[in-house]
Amino acid sequence: MTEIDRSIQEYLTYLRVRRNLAINTLESYGQDLKDFTRYAAGHGAAQLTSLSRTMLRGYLAVKKEQTGISSATLARHISSLRGWLKYVADVHPSGLPAASNLLSFGQRLKRSRSLPRALAKDQVEKLLDFSSRRAQEASGRSRLPSLRDWAALEVLYSSGLRISELCGLPAASVEWEQGMVRVMGKGAKERMAPMGERALKALKFYWKEYQHRVKRPQGHYYLFANPCGAPLSRVIMERRISALARAALNQRVTPHQLRHSFATHLLLNGLDLRSVQELLGHKSLEATQIYTTLTASSLQQIYLRTHPRA
Repeated sequence: MTEIDRSIQEYLTYLRVRRNLAINTLESYGQDLKDFTRYAAGHGAAQLTSLSRTMLRGYLAVKKEQTGISSATLARHISSLRGWLKYVADVHPSGLPAASNLLSFGQRLKRSRSLPRALAKDQVEKLLDFSSRRAQEASGRSRLPSLRDWAALEVLYSSGLRISELCGLPAASVEWEQGMVRVMGKGAKERMAPMGERALKALKFYWKEYQHRVKRPQGHYYLFANPCGAPLSRVIMERRISALARAALNQRVTPHQLRHSFATHLLLNGLDLRSVQELLGHKSLEATQIYTTLTASSLQQIYLRTHPRA
């Protein structure tokens, strides 16, 4: 293992233990930095002292030439590198030459944030109704997965959870009487998220069936779990939701679109931005403000469609 490899492993451990970053974020950063180490090794760079701005620019040029890479992904690669370089400069200042010159790498990159693609209210209703009918008509071995899909969709839209938050929910996090769920979000930030009556109903149907069919292993506490008691894979949940959406709407829908739809519909119905920020678990209001552009666009479309002289 080279000095650069060791330094990156140390940085990822720091992010996991000290910064408590989300698993998905850690995986993305780790993959980005692994790509860079392969590039560096191919150019004979093994020590921190061999890093240069020219090498960083060369790596960025290679990433830009890759087919299908988005500006958002490119910006994340730069963010991953700059975070690691800053860590090295802070922890091993003598090991990073011309630190200030390297740390300014990629600062001029500009990218426009794409607007979230929210579903229309009638699309959400159609998807949830379809899932509900399929769950209640299911029997035998398909009943539990169908009930779980219905409950997951209802909770995602009712509470605006991230898919990783949903899959990691402990069973004890649900406060059934109050209609709330305790969510551990990014950066180990805890919040209470409300659930509507329909979400609670679906969740109760699913949880009753789960407890009846699955013998809970010792120490099991996940709400959305596989038969072995482990939390359900985020990838599996995404695939099942996508399959349901294709059957109900004939289009691809991601769990994050339900979160976008949750926020957009609340704003369109008059909820203030600060409250939406708290419900989404955003650290800053800036992350939530993108929805104001989206709702303004939606209102314009409604105006053009309904006003007699638009």
